Amino acid sequence: MVEATKTYVIPFSFKKVFTPEECTALERTFKAYDKDKSGSIDAKEFKQVCKDLGHGDVTEDQLKSLFAKADKNIDGTIDWEEYLTMMQGVFQKNQAAFGQVMQTASGAGAQVQGAIGTHTYLLEEKSVFSRTINKLFKDDPDLADRLPIDPESDDLFHAMSDGLILIKLLNEVEEGRVDMRTVNKGSGLNIFKIRENLQQALTACAGMIKLVGIGADSFLDKVPHLILGVCYQTCRLI
Repeated sequence: MVEATKTYVIPFSFKKVFTPEECTALERTFKAYDKDKSGSIDAKEFKQVCKDLGHGDVTEDQLKSLFAKADKNIDGTIDWEEYLTMMQGVFQKNQAAFGQVMQTASGAGAQVQGAIGTHTYLLEEKSVFSRTINKLFKDDPDLADRLPIDPESDDLFHAMSDGLILIKLLNEVEEGRVDMRTVNKGSGLNIFKIRENLQQALTACAGMIKLVGIGADSFLDKVPHLILGVCYQTCRLI
């Protein structure tokens, strides 16, 4: 029996796909499907997953086939990372179906879609800030799960989404700007702890950089031009 306090860590590769809110909802839905609290989803529990995905009329043979596809390590259950992989596929194929699962299984799961709208940004900016962060924090154990940032991809926006890198940047500008003893660390932070970090970071920005139109949701939604604006103002002070 798995203890109720078990933490389900979401690897950074999945954080590139899901927003922090969705990551929290995924943990809730996994626990909701795991009726016997074993820490994994068995074939019987998997039936409900299929139903919520819109496959309530599948035959037993089809159910076995779907289960076998999700059970990557062939141990007869779907563990946490296998569940994430399965839901990543659902999300990428059909966001509407993914949203339905989030709502049906957990009763919550608000989806926040990031968008750059009509705003544009230079790829060179993204590359420069990514390389700067990599150089500054290459040996920082708190950031080991997200560095190095790939300058050619959108890794920067994913890596910045929980506020920890921004806090580290602010402390590079002014030592002790944010008391690291009060910062939530680790890979399994829930949305509430992430928001606490972001609030600390944004509060610490006061008097140092301008945050017009920028708030916690700018990071949670991974809005490129707003995150780059913060990176520019912070990095130029270092």
